[in-house]
Amino acid sequence: MITLCYSSRACSLASHIALEEAGAPYTTVRVDFAKSEQRQPKYLAINPKGRVPTLATDGGIDRDARHHWHSSLRAYRTPGSSMSSPARW
Repeated sequence: MITLCYSSRACSLASHIALEEAGAPYTTVRVDFAKSEQRQPKYLAINPKGRVPTLATDGGIDRDARHHWHSSLRAYRTPGSSMSSPARW
C-alpha cells in the first residue's frame, strides 16, 4: 500500500495526480503546517528534512516529489490507459 503525506501548502498536487492517473491504491495523511507537524519527531522519522510531500511504499520511502510521478507510472500503469505510452507522458 502507498501512503502519501501531503499538505495543501506544499507541492503535493502533482503527487496526487500521478497516483490517481496511474490507478494506484493509496491513502493520504495530511501534514498540517499551521501546527508545524512537518517538524514533529513522528514526521521527521519519515522525512528527516521535514519536506512535504513524502510517498511511503512497501519498497521504502520516497522523499522527492519529482520521483513520485515516475515511480507511480512504473508500478501501476496499465496497457490502454492514458499513461501507458511513454510518448504520452
